[in-house]
Amino acid sequence: MTPVMTLVATLQAFGIATMFILWAPVAKISGLPSSWIVLLAIAGSTVGAGTPALWNIEGWHYSYVKFAALIFVLGVINGIGMYFYPVKLVDPSVPAVTFMTTVIVAMVIMTALFTSVLMWQVPSPRLLVGISLMIVGIVIAAG
Repeated sequence: MTPVMTLVATLQAFGIATMFILWAPVAKISGLPSSWIVLLAIAGSTVGAGTPALWNIEGWHYSYVKFAALIFVLGVINGIGMYFYPVKLVDPSVPAVTFMTTVIVAMVIMTALFTSVLMWQVPSPRLLVGISLMIVGIVIAAG
């Protein structure tokens, strides 16, 4: 049986999403150069995520090496995206709200598709309808 999102898990998801996005609107209005935004956001994220992770660190096993290397490489790719996000965010020719919303919605779409492929699961019709509606929303918002 497929797990169902509870109200508590849904509220936690909204809280986490809020924590993910808080810095971006502030960065847009800050007037800081994008390079400073990148460094400050990454440093803050490292402290925010790294501190509780260190408190809860568990043992290491040699079987972790391949996935640990892959996750590290994917973290580097995430860092590259983290660099380009504020570069576009502070660009005066880019509409901030539409850009931020498009990135967030695209993350949701890509998460659903990538996870389905990675777990060898065919996306449900319900998920495909949701993804389609998100794409329509992006197109409408982009005008």
